Amino acid sequence: MEHIWVTPLRHAEPSVCQYGREECDAHHSFGPAVRDHFLLHFVTSGCGVFVSGGKEYSVGEGEGFLIFPGEVSYYEADESAPWCYSWIGFSGGTKLMAELGLSVANPVFSFRDAVSLTEIFAAMERADENRADGQLRLVGNLFMLLAEITPQSTPASAQTSLGAREDYVEHAIRYIQQNYALKLSVSSIASHLGIHRSYFSSIFKEHTHMSPQAFLLWVRMSKAKELLTDTALSVLSIAHSVGYEDALLFSRTFKKQTGLSPREYRKEHEKKP
Repeated sequence: MEHIWVTPLRHAEPSVCQYGREECDAHHSFGPAVRDHFLLHFVTSGCGVFVSGGKEYSVGEGEGFLIFPGEVSYYEADESAPWCYSWIGFSGGTKLMAELGLSVANPVFSFRDAVSLTEIFAAMERADENRADGQLRLVGNLFMLLAEITPQSTPASAQTSLGAREDYVEHAIRYIQQNYALKLSVSSIASHLGIHRSYFSSIFKEHTHMSPQAFLLWVRMSKAKELLTDTALSVLSIAHSVGYEDALLFSRTFKKQTGLSPREYRKEHEKKP
């Protein structure tokens, strides 16, 4: 399949800008270069090396790598078993990549099913760019590709570096801030990041001086205060909005943290005309 460029949707996030497939010769390489969009590579056979962020990764069949916008990267096919890969380029996927646990410090991933991958790329080829829904179909297939991805944890040697630990903590903070209304646990957050629970708790407390549980509670209570002050939502609705199914448990927790019940807090902080 030849390299295909497509026209992005206006105001869409994300938008697909290119996709294709390459059967590489030995030592076939690209870069060092900088991209202005995200570029996912899925290796379906063979192997090679990927260099980004000052680190070199060996990537083989069933694995892939993500090039980030603005990052200098280089990749080269192996001499004896040059890789074959499919790729897709897109813009506007910053939040998606963070939610997947992919970062400049952790750009390599596994994918679940090569057959599904082939079928998705075939469907992309069938998407007619002249149709009004052509780009929408491509974006839909991009989401299907992302659903196949399983991020890999950073190698132990990289985990010990300060930059890698800070990156994990930053992603954890962002993930909690975006998903505090869900049933989050320390284990689920660590799993999302692709690292061990105890390691995650250790580095999080080291950098924030709070446990992950304490930070999640602080985010939820801060949002609850905001909703109590700025909206007329019921206590039950606010409880649901900040991750509590049980309004009574929410009220008890809120009072323990603030010294006031939700209704008392709302009355005390009621905005005057």
